[in-house]
Amino acid sequence: MKPERARDYVILLDDLNFQISKNELKYITDLHNAGMEFEEIAKKLKRDPYEIILALLHRVKNGANIRPIAYRVKKAKEISKGSQFNAVVDVKKVKKEAPTVIEIEGRRYVYEPESQRK
Repeated sequence: MKPERARDYVILLDDLNFQISKNELKYITDLHNAGMEFEEIAKKLKRDPYEIILALLHRVKNGANIRPIAYRVKKAKEISKGSQFNAVVDVKKVKKEAPTVIEIEGRRYVYEPESQRK
């Protein structure tokens, strides 16, 4: 194998700030675990979003228990009659022998199997 020259290398992420205080690292983790997206955390702390991701990866590597980094909350799409878009559905109540309450787009519906109807 031929020896490589210095110009054959790339310094990765050379524009990022890798220094972070322990308090800021904990604050980033707390915001992330509370559900804030890393882009929002970056704006709040005036840091590059990649620095936030690296901070969270650092926490995971060192054994911290945090919410998944790649987890994204799916935004509900507007649904019109007859459309086939996906929606965010939240089941509010499930009890045996009782109707189930389902919330779709902020509206609640009651599902009751025909076998239980009177």
